[in-house]
Amino acid sequence: GATLLFWLSAIAPARMGVAARAVAAALRPGTGRLFFRDYGRDDEAQHKLASARGRTVGENFYAKQDGTLVYYFDLEDVRRLFVEEAGVVEVECGY
Repeated sequence: GATLLFWLSAIAPARMGVAARAVAAALRPGTGRLFFRDYGRDDEAQHKLASARGRTVGENFYAKQDGTLVYYFDLEDVRRLFVEEAGVVEVECGY
């Protein structure tokens, strides 16, 4: 199995599909499990970054003060990346 904690959000959105497919390919067929936790859309921290000048990199994608990048996902983003693009079977997906 794999546990992704605040990992995918630091990757540029254009490369997230490649990363999700690589993770899915590493899972054991039929029994592999993926646990994913990352930043959720409309989080208070997102609103703070969105209001800070020069922090917006793209839609829902920001640069934090320490220079790390962060993307804020909604449930459809997660489903698109892992279910539709990477072929992972969804068991549960929620905030």
